[in-house]
Parts: sequence; C-alpha cells; structure tokens
Amino acid sequence: MLRVGIVGAGGMGGTHADRWRQLGVNVAAVYSRSPASAKRLAERAGAAVCESMADLVAQVDLVDICSPTTAHRDQALLALRAGRPVICEKPLARHLDEGLDMVRAAEETATPLYVAHVVRFFPEYTRLHALVAEGAIGRPGVYRSSRVGGMPGQGWFTDDEASGGVILDLMIHEFDFARWCCGEVERVFVRQARWPGTPGGEHALAVVRFVGGAIGHIEAGWSRAAGPRLTQVEVAGDGGLVEVRGTAAYTLQGYARPDKALWFPDQPPDDPYLMQLRHFLDCLTNGTPPLVTARDGLAALSISLAALESAATGWPVTLEPLPQ
Repeated sequence: MLRVGIVGAGGMGGTHADRWRQLGVNVAAVYSRSPASAKRLAERAGAAVCESMADLVAQVDLVDICSPTTAHRDQALLALRAGRPVICEKPLARHLDEGLDMVRAAEETATPLYVAHVVRFFPEYTRLHALVAEGAIGRPGVYRSSRVGGMPGQGWFTDDEASGGVILDLMIHEFDFARWCCGEVERVFVRQARWPGTPGGEHALAVVRFVGGAIGHIEAGWSRAAGPRLTQVEVAGDGGLVEVRGTAAYTLQGYARPDKALWFPDQPPDDPYLMQLRHFLDCLTNGTPPLVTARDGLAALSISLAALESAATGWPVTLEPLPQ
C-alpha cells in the first residue's frame, strides 16, 4: 500500500489526511514544527510522528506538503532529491526563485511535483472551464471573479512576509483559474485596502490583461466578518457568457446566450479535496497527465507576486517570461 507522509499539521494537513484515508491510502507519517499538533494529527490518522523531514521522507512513498508557505521549498527539495513524489499546497512557494528551485528539482530528478490548486477541482468550475474550452461562448473577452470570506486564521496568515497576505494566499486561486480559462497573463494592476488594527483584514482588486487580448477583473478579500465565503466567476465571449455564483455550497448556475440556455440545477457538491487527491493518485499510479502541473503552480505564483508588486507601488506590472 502506498505510504503518504503529511507535512504540516494544521487545518489543511488534517483535510488531506482525512481524504487520503477515504481513498484507502495509508497515512504513515506526520511531521510538523509543532510537536503537539503533529501528535494530534498522527493519533487521528493512525500515523507515526516524525522528528524531522528526513525521518518522514525515509518512511514514506509520497510526501504531501501542507505546511506554511515559507517552508515549502526546503521541504520539497529534500523529498524530490530523495526521489519522493510531492504534492504541495498552494502557493507553490513564497518567492519566485524558491518555486523555480522546486520545479527544476522535479524536472531534473524526473520526480512528480503536483500543486494543489483545488479550485480547478470544484465541479462547477471544472464545468465552466470545459464550456469555455469547447467554444460555447466563442472567444473570451472579459473575465470577472470574486472570492471573499473571513480570515482563515491567525498566526502566520497575518504575517505578510510569511503568507503574502490575501493576494498570495487567496487571490492566487483566482489568478490560476483565470489563466486556465483565458491563457497567459501579460500585465496586472492592483489596488488593496487594509483595516488598521484588524489582523488580516484586507481586500484587493486586480485588473488583468491576458496575452490573447481578454481583460480580467478579479476581487479577493478576507473582509467578511462571518458567514460563508462568497464566490462568483463569469467569462464573457463574442458568442455568449457562462457564470457561476455560489457560497460555501458552491452550487452551479451557468448559461450562454439567452436563446441558448445552459442552466445547471443546484446539487450537493462533490468534495473537491477528495477529487484532487484522487486525481493526483491516478497521475502517480497510472500516468494520467496532471490537471495542474508544477509549471502551472509557478505561473500562478508569478502572477500573484506581480500583483503584490503592483499593490505596493501603485503601478501596473508587466510579467516577464518565466525562466526554464
């Protein structure tokens, strides 16, 4: 049986551990810089507690990194250079050179590096992308999306140097999905609002120009006091429009032209975290091409870092081609 090691014992580590167990995969080991958290998750998952990353890597076949962003590079490099496939939570890394180190290590060692951009696995988002890709709305011209909720937690999330704030930790979901639908990003311009004295209270708006000529308007915020996260995405083309609106339930309502309705009834959503890990397992065991490549994760990181630069300087930022 495949042995998975979970790195990081916070909320996402627990989410991944639970889904692995649902898939019948052996969660064999847990490592966290918080021994108490590692012990709690290990007891819940029936896993061993490891005292170091090296110890975990030696005991498992696959490494699942759910640690804070600043730890991703060093942890991934250790696993990849030992020949262990890696699943890494988004963002891929805190800085572009770190993400590039990870991607190059995966390519040089021919070891899989999967990036957990889970929004691609929400079924209504997958369906919206499929409609755009099959030409249901013609050529995309305007992309709009919003993802606004409460602060995910305290600690490192409120430290911009550690998390990158709402732009790198949350808006990156929207940048990745927008790029998946509309192609490469050429330029980004961002305005950001913060609430002094409120940990993590911030909201960002981005205007994105895609290489193909489409324009994107993207919103993300940790600015709701309570309640479910509000999400919306629409893509308008020269032949129609498709749209998703939802809350935490993520129900789908989509359509094209008024004379060509494409309504989808509300339905209980599939578990995207389960679907994501099932897909990566299929990629690893059956050679299925990954829905999210390591280079996709690097591209989303690059857009997000450009957005951070724009927010800081007040000027649009043109993206440079990513190095190989």
